[in-house]
Amino acid sequence: MKDKYFRDILFSLAAFFLLVIAVNIFLFPETPGFIGLNPHPYLVVILLMSGRFGLKEGLLAAVVSVLILSIYVYLDTQPYFTWSILSQKTMLLSFASFFLAAAIVGEMRGFNKSYERSLLRENDELKGERSRLHEQLDIVTQIKEELENRIIGQEETIHSLYQATKALETLEEEQFFQALPQLTSRFTGATKVSLYMIDYSNDCIFQVARYGWGKNGKSQKKLPLYEGMFGQVLKNNLILTIKEISDQPEQLNIWEKCPNKAYAYVPISMASVIVGILTIDDIPFLKLNVSTVRILSLIAELAVPTLKNIITYQDLQEMIKTDPVTELLKYDSFVNVTEIEFKKSMRYNLNFSLVAVEIEGMMEIEEIYGHDARIEVLKWISARIKELIRNVDVAGLGERENQFLLALPVTDTEGVLAVIDRFKEKERRAGEQPKWHSHLQYYFGAASYHPSVKSLAALLKMMNESLTINKSSKRQISAMQRRKAV
Repeated sequence: MKDKYFRDILFSLAAFFLLVIAVNIFLFPETPGFIGLNPHPYLVVILLMSGRFGLKEGLLAAVVSVLILSIYVYLDTQPYFTWSILSQKTMLLSFASFFLAAAIVGEMRGFNKSYERSLLRENDELKGERSRLHEQLDIVTQIKEELENRIIGQEETIHSLYQATKALETLEEEQFFQALPQLTSRFTGATKVSLYMIDYSNDCIFQVARYGWGKNGKSQKKLPLYEGMFGQVLKNNLILTIKEISDQPEQLNIWEKCPNKAYAYVPISMASVIVGILTIDDIPFLKLNVSTVRILSLIAELAVPTLKNIITYQDLQEMIKTDPVTELLKYDSFVNVTEIEFKKSMRYNLNFSLVAVEIEGMMEIEEIYGHDARIEVLKWISARIKELIRNVDVAGLGERENQFLLALPVTDTEGVLAVIDRFKEKERRAGEQPKWHSHLQYYFGAASYHPSVKSLAALLKMMNESLTINKSSKRQISAMQRRKAV
């Protein structure tokens, strides 16, 4: 760009001077270089250069004018040339007029150029603002059209949605699975939808249907239940959209790493138990809004009557109280049942004890042998516990992961120790040891009823403190043994 500008200056300077010199030669040959004229015709060149380009270019033209005029004076006065000729009043006035004209007109042009630059900047800013406003106008226009379409067809849409979901009740299980994603796409504008059903007994979730992926769309049939975004949905039991996910750095990190990315996760619940998850895998930007989220929530609710035909009420009640993998009571249910037994013991002044069994090494087993091995471990340990307890005893899961609890009515401290010894013995003599058995570490905690204990919560706290002490002492012993081995 600068090279082009410099070429323009040189070309203009040469063209103007050649024009003036040509006029001098052809029209005024008797006064070469217009010597003696004042104001000098070279001022025209200086004014043109200053007016077009600015001060520096005008001064350059003035310098060139002085040089050309000096050459003409030198040639005209040969062989009598002396430097005093150039210092004559006429010559000095001509030279002074050159630089004065360049300074005045150049400064004026410089002011105008700065003003032009500011106008150009403002023009560029206005163009940018116009472009931004144009983009915003397009977005607002699209939103307006979308809202108008929603307002015009709102009554018909809700009525149609109720009719469509009502029709789902007549479908068989496989037909329902295929129809629900299609219905979701129709009423939300989503281009890709998937449906997952939960299998609590195997601690996994199955993709039973998908819509909009085409024949070549890859389908992940079986996924771990409590991993990735599915674990977040089960934890919150709320619709999760990309907005809520991106607002939580922890959730966003999970979302970015999971293989089943979606822009909305919709839990389908029966009696507060999540039995399925509907995902919006792809949807146009403007269609994922508050209205769409409400429609998704409505679809999830309206799908429940059909699911009641697929999942029996008894199965659902069992899901609420019992862990499907271990077939032991969930922690809340365990506490409720144990509370009754504890109050009986207090009323009749009977012995009552709690035992906690905590397992470590599950993560290592899962990394080495896979997710199915983890399920196998939980089932294997729960089977040992079921063999151990009496009809009056209560077994369930602990508040922490991989923790099992036992409530033992009419059992004192010695009885507790006997139960723990029997568990260790059964664990050692469990026939052929599984391949993952060596990775497991067991920790025990126990607490027995005493008249000073006023509530089950206090007894549970004592049991957890005992478990913490046991874990700490075992780890210290293992550390000492490793040091001795070294």
